[in-house]
Amino acid sequence: MKSDSKPQIESKSQSPQDFITQILRQIKSTQKQINRKVSIILSKIDEYLFKNPIKLTESNVQALLTGTGDSDYKGLLHLCGLKHRIRQGMKKSALTAIKLILKLLEEHRQKELFLSVFCDLDDEEFKGLKLENHIVNEKSNDPAPLNLAYIIHEKRPHLAVNVYILSKKAQEKFLEWEKDEKIKSKINHKGIK
Repeated sequence: MKSDSKPQIESKSQSPQDFITQILRQIKSTQKQINRKVSIILSKIDEYLFKNPIKLTESNVQALLTGTGDSDYKGLLHLCGLKHRIRQGMKKSALTAIKLILKLLEEHRQKELFLSVFCDLDDEEFKGLKLENHIVNEKSNDPAPLNLAYIIHEKRPHLAVNVYILSKKAQEKFLEWEKDEKIKSKINHKGIK
């Protein structure tokens, strides 16, 4: 069997906790192999969570976002901060993880639960997102990292921006983007496009 074959993940008949544990185990093993793609596993998570009518618990969501509590299995937040081993910059799967978290917070049928767990994270866990690296990435104009920072900013207004966006350049870019978005929102609400 080739080592670069797609990871096999059973999802149809599993409980959410069993699925999450299996996914976290698969992510850990995939990170050790350069030719395996974490993005494949992230698409499996997306498929499972959006196509199966399952009810997640707070502990399921916590495990998915932060891992199992021990250092063996890390969650989606950890994936957001992965840097490429060979090339400089962030891994493509890091942005994919940010997009998945954003999708869970905005579109999942239990988005209120995801938002509640996400917003109750420790300040230190937000640092693991490494949003500053995504925001200042010249190769990507994807707004997902900015949108995720915006959610944190809106839901945790007393949390200083420099807690979850560590570089001054990224902070300035985010605050400028936020200002522009608020102006666009006001214009759109007045019917002007």
